[in-house]
Amino acid sequence: MGKIVWKSFKHNGKNFIVFFMSIILSVAVLFLLAYLGQAAGTVRGIRTQALAFAYRSELKGQIRAIIPMMILITVLVTAYSVQFYIQSRMKDYGIFWLLGISRRDMRTMIILEYALSCGIACAAGLLLGKTGTVLLGRVLGRMAGQSFAAGISLARVYIGTVLLCAVLIVGVLIAVFMAAGARGMAGVLQRDVEKEGRIDGPVSVLYFAIGAGVVSGGFFMVENEPMMAHIALFLVCAGVMACVFLGMGYMLEKFRDSAYYRRHILSWNHVYHYFKRHRSRMVIQILLGILAIYFSFLMIRGTLHERQMPNDFVCISEEEDADAFLGKMQSDFGAECRFFPFVWVNEAGGDSWIGMSEADYRRVFGGETAGLLSGKAPGNGTLADGEIYRIWRKEGSRKSMLDNSGTKRIESVTLGKCTNTEWEESGDVRSYDFQIKSERIEELLGFSLTGIVVFPDGIVEEAADKEDFHQIVMIINVDERDLSGAAAFAEDQREKGVLGEMFCRQMIAETDWKESVLNRMVAGITVGMITVFGMFAVWLMQFSEMDEKRARYRFLCVLGMEERRAKRAAKMEILRASLVPVLLAAGIAGGFCRTFLRAYYEGEQNVAARHADERLLLVILFVYAAAEMVFILMDQAWCKWQLEKEQ
Repeated sequence: MGKIVWKSFKHNGKNFIVFFMSIILSVAVLFLLAYLGQAAGTVRGIRTQALAFAYRSELKGQIRAIIPMMILITVLVTAYSVQFYIQSRMKDYGIFWLLGISRRDMRTMIILEYALSCGIACAAGLLLGKTGTVLLGRVLGRMAGQSFAAGISLARVYIGTVLLCAVLIVGVLIAVFMAAGARGMAGVLQRDVEKEGRIDGPVSVLYFAIGAGVVSGGFFMVENEPMMAHIALFLVCAGVMACVFLGMGYMLEKFRDSAYYRRHILSWNHVYHYFKRHRSRMVIQILLGILAIYFSFLMIRGTLHERQMPNDFVCISEEEDADAFLGKMQSDFGAECRFFPFVWVNEAGGDSWIGMSEADYRRVFGGETAGLLSGKAPGNGTLADGEIYRIWRKEGSRKSMLDNSGTKRIESVTLGKCTNTEWEESGDVRSYDFQIKSERIEELLGFSLTGIVVFPDGIVEEAADKEDFHQIVMIINVDERDLSGAAAFAEDQREKGVLGEMFCRQMIAETDWKESVLNRMVAGITVGMITVFGMFAVWLMQFSEMDEKRARYRFLCVLGMEERRAKRAAKMEILRASLVPVLLAAGIAGGFCRTFLRAYYEGEQNVAARHADERLLLVILFVYAAAEMVFILMDQAWCKWQLEKEQ
């Protein structure tokens, strides 16, 4: 068996080209993603206990979510290529069958052939991936610093990629086993077996309506809650699959009975049978296109908007440590400092805010900002008992959050220590109910801090004494030439425990830039692979049906059609088969992303940010359509050359 497998592998090497290409590309991409995952691990995070959720990098989590998707796509494409391989060797299997070789032995032979080629392809993929990391390392060194690129551990990259390759090989062999199983071999040896069935009765209209309803549900979900976009996209993809797989049969049969179809039967009959046989490949191409557009838009969009940071530093310290720290910042770095005592304001199941007294608010921020508060407050310009004033941060806030009617309330809030990172509240914690007198969106603190809640005088002191929480918020700004020195001093003070929390504009900006570079690289590699695999599936379909296309082309010429018209008919068939899924993917993904943007920026005054996102979406759609059109034209030229070879 071993000698037969090796000889069969050597003499059918060209039939393994498709398989080699898919595995080599997949392993190389997994290697690069593992490399970027290690790079993301070396990015210096923002260390904060109270607001860890706001500064926890999502890049490594995104890479961990992308890798299984890449493996699944590879397995699907591999299963597709195995079907092509089996079909290309029908004559060989027929001879083996006549010689008395059982189907089980033939299945074992196919699996061994693919196991051998899979090992060779994985080794080639590792080599290609290592070559790619050399280029990525140079780009990272230029954009994020040589020390950053040098800190990436290639040993861990190799270990991680080898483990991923093991998972990939197992998935591929399972796909090969299923494709070469008893049913698959029977389909090879019995050429008259119907490849795919479909529902063509009136019930298919019901399935189509259900699928369309699921798609509409996905759009409705993202329109009402943009943060649920991932789940909404899953619903859209499931609805598309239901419509195409289950809901198109009856409509196709009705179309086939129409007068238009009969008048253009030579042109549309091929489309009818193409959909009947290859709707699964159309669905794969549509879904891959949707994923490519959505993920590229989502990941690149996150790198366009800078974090709101109107201050150089926001620090939190105990009252007894604040004076020495502020004095040093002022004397050594000429810092402008504002500070005030505060308590954390914890909403039930929500965010934590900075709570301060009305007197401190007027003293620290003063001027026009305090005047707006006076204009909203009753009587002598002070807040009444049970009334508060909230200032939302600009970043991540929407006008729809505001309610200045004077009747909005928040209930069951706790004052004192931050409970964002605590699973259980300790001690006897008192909860409060407040009426929101007025709200406004203004970035006073920055750094993704939720915002400020202004209380009547005495509430903050009472809560601080009850919780034994006596800390100071310090807002510090220095001259640009002293920023690096001040940042180093503040970091040293945090290491010594003088500062409980420290947010530095320079450090966060450097971290955000490194993550943006990595994010764009991950987006480019992931979307590039998805797009290539989508094109790859189309080319494989065209390649596997080339004999059928030649026969059809000769048949059209025999019927008396001019050679020029026959070539044009063949080109139109290829165009329809490739272009329709591209247009559907671009339309569905573009509409979904537009719905997301409309919901995300509802009530927002930041028109520039929305326009930037819309321009990005248009650019992505254009690049996707342009890349697919270039591929379609090349595919047409290749098919035309193949047809003319047999003229």
